Amino acid sequence: MWVNGTQVAQVDAKGQVQTIPLSPQAFVPGINSIQLARVSHSAPITAETAYSDIAPIDNARSSISLDFAGLRPNPAPILAQLPLAFDARSWMPRNVTVALGSELPSPQRLRAATLAVESIAARMRQVDVTVTYKGTDPIIKRGDSGSWDIDKDTARAGDVLLVGTRSALQDAFPATFAEGINGPFLGIYAANEGKSVVVVLSGVTEADCLRAARAFADTSMALPSRADMTLDTTAAIHAPPEHVAIALGHPDTALVRAALNFAAVHVRTTGVLADFTFALPGDFASTDFFFDAATSLDAPQLRQLPSLPTLQPGQAVSLTGHASGHPFVAILGSNEASVPRAIEMLRQPAVWSQFAQGATLFDSATGSAKPLAVAGRSSIAHLRLLLADPLVFWGVLTTLLALSYIFLNMTLKEQLKKRFDQSSFSDPSPKR
Repeated sequence: MWVNGTQVAQVDAKGQVQTIPLSPQAFVPGINSIQLARVSHSAPITAETAYSDIAPIDNARSSISLDFAGLRPNPAPILAQLPLAFDARSWMPRNVTVALGSELPSPQRLRAATLAVESIAARMRQVDVTVTYKGTDPIIKRGDSGSWDIDKDTARAGDVLLVGTRSALQDAFPATFAEGINGPFLGIYAANEGKSVVVVLSGVTEADCLRAARAFADTSMALPSRADMTLDTTAAIHAPPEHVAIALGHPDTALVRAALNFAAVHVRTTGVLADFTFALPGDFASTDFFFDAATSLDAPQLRQLPSLPTLQPGQAVSLTGHASGHPFVAILGSNEASVPRAIEMLRQPAVWSQFAQGATLFDSATGSAKPLAVAGRSSIAHLRLLLADPLVFWGVLTTLLALSYIFLNMTLKEQLKKRFDQSSFSDPSPKR
């Protein structure tokens, strides 16, 4: 057992009720991180062991209860406890459910949410931070009691991250809560009887939300010992120096979830926070990464990519293309659901390494990712794609019809002239 990343106990599991005393000195006022792992007796206790050696536990007969005595009460978490809430020393997986409000996500709101997800993943570099996104489905019921009534499945899944303007999130806030949001707003609240944490990044405008997300991600920010705050306009907040542009072919829920998880994997792999900007829906122009189903691409888009293989159900592919001289990577799936599964595979260092080297074929059915031999398109294939473009096709057809009309007129005129000349030659009598 670990408390706040430090091992505090190690006992033999005897298949009966056991009491494990923990020293009060292991805890701090406010949020604490407690981790448990059951491993083989001869195995070393490491993060790798906890991941690879799954212990047979009967969930119906097993339970854990925590009894506290002599500790100061903590009715609500505070912003100053955020670093401990997302403890850098933790090695158990962390799930974050992101809600962007009842409206369709805007590029600005998704940009703020991605930065918040990145900041959590950057704080917890040793673990996999996964993101759940349910689109416009409500996960919090608005109650008059002032409580955060999260649905049970979401509460059991982990933490909740609410990102959006005051108007976009008003259906999720408890009654009268939105009245206190008058600028860039950052808050943390307990939910589900203290079993879940709700982090709110909000404001009156989309720019307010982005500023709140940057404050959440800035490790140099001194957060106060209270539940929420409105950022002062004079506060110095450091924006990420790196920029990454992502375009989604469609604002589909699965593709948005893939983009959020890609940001978490990206920061864990590179160790650098990036400012992710989004185009919804977008194309290949001025983008670094493009996510979509392969069947959704049109002829002009296909011309900017190497030859695309036929994808089987559950497969996805990453290809490097060029748009106006700018290189980009397209992750294309057999359908929208295949793209997030490919992103999940990027959590494996070997798969990410292969993805960074070049074209990769992802197969979620077999859990494999292998290099893809990219073949250039033949001249005939280029011509077929060119003619598949409606603008090109109708332009060529109109030109051919116009040329045919001109040629036909010229031919008819020439034939009439010949007939007239022949008629004049055969009848030399003077005309009256």
